[in-house]
Amino acid sequence: GSYEAKITLTYDSDNYELINEPSNLKWEIKKAIIDISGIKFDYVSPFTYDGKEKEVKLVGSVDKVTFNLSGHKGTNAGSYEANVSATLVDAENYELSGQIAPLTWVINKAKVDVSGLTWNYSQAFTYDGNEKEVKLVGTVANVEVSVSGNKATNAGSYTAVATLTTTSENYEIFGTVADLAWEIEKAELDVTGLEWKYEAAFTYDGTEKEVTLEGSVSGI
Repeated sequence: GSYEAKITLTYDSDNYELINEPSNLKWEIKKAIIDISGIKFDYVSPFTYDGKEKEVKLVGSVDKVTFNLSGHKGTNAGSYEANVSATLVDAENYELSGQIAPLTWVINKAKVDVSGLTWNYSQAFTYDGNEKEVKLVGTVANVEVSVSGNKATNAGSYTAVATLTTTSENYEIFGTVADLAWEIEKAELDVTGLEWKYEAAFTYDGTEKEVTLEGSVSGI
């Protein structure tokens, strides 16, 4: 603060007079400077989501200063901004120098590897009138699987497609499940057992003649 020193002289004014009497002195005690520029955040690289709260902290301490943090904690994947406000414990005798810049910090999404999911298809089906189905083998936590084009009954070529969706915004899918081309082949009908019923030439007699097939084949 600023001060003024005054002098009061007591003397025998009847016999003396003052010459060059000292004037009052204005003097000052400056505030001590506290430098906070050396205080830093302990953040080096992004965190990865694991369901637990993450926190960035200040490294270092300074006497006579209280630091209040905001935006320095988070759980979900995303980008955050940590801010610091510095408060002097004794603002009358100290003043701050320097500043702590806001910190942008990140929690990355956790990667979910789906490369282990495979189709249970090794060779073509044969048509038999029953529905055929190809399935994905394996499970992956935090991923929902929707499959289309994986069921059919009639002979033909089909494409099974897997659509993968994470259960929350905290995850991202790593790897892929390729579309599957699969087939139901036509069933073979063996007609070698069918024979014409004809032994010898007919003789015209004015009536209709007929040759017939003997035997039967399922599916015809």
